[in-house]
Amino acid sequence: MIPIQDVIPTRLLPVATYALLVVNIIGYLTPLGTGRADLPLGPSGGLTLPGFIEAARSTFLHSTLLPFAVDLISLWLFGGTVEDQLGRLRFVALYVVCGTTAVLAAQTLHPAWPAASLGGSLAIAAVMGAYLVLFPNGKVLMLIPVPMAVHELPVVVLFTIWCAAQFLALALMLAPAGAPDAAAGAALVAYVLAFAMGTALCLMLRRKERARVEWWDPRD
Repeated sequence: MIPIQDVIPTRLLPVATYALLVVNIIGYLTPLGTGRADLPLGPSGGLTLPGFIEAARSTFLHSTLLPFAVDLISLWLFGGTVEDQLGRLRFVALYVVCGTTAVLAAQTLHPAWPAASLGGSLAIAAVMGAYLVLFPNGKVLMLIPVPMAVHELPVVVLFTIWCAAQFLALALMLAPAGAPDAAAGAALVAYVLAFAMGTALCLMLRRKERARVEWWDPRD
């Protein structure tokens, strides 16, 4: 199955979403921002200015290929729709604020574990939360190669796949680490916090003139 797009019509060219996609790709591929390295916030981390800066930077980074690939697909599918509802600057603010807060929460709960390596996934968890609170019954167009056809899939199914990929990657990352239970608990709290903040901030930041959206049928 190949995801194509969601079925919610938008008014804006999703410039901010495209920019976030590019920055995440650069963050994963370049040595200066590699997401493949462990990314502890360091001795200056935590609730200090350097800690906030490092946590914010980590919202564009990923630790392994699986969450990186799934996150980029999710951001591409759902980011533009959320951006259209919030506006570009508010959308970027939601992404960075929710991701940064969740990273700091995970680092506070388990300081020895490189919580910053989850930053990109946590920011996109906030985007997923925003999309689901806006369009809980939304659907995604999926291309089925054999036989060649396009079908609609409920967005909750894609969200379930996203969650499974995140927790699989998390389990693989924590397997060789010390105190995996504590680290897993911190990560779970961070994911729930990012998702909850995404839903709450989305409702607060949503532009009133875009609260009503006409649905269209892709089969018309």
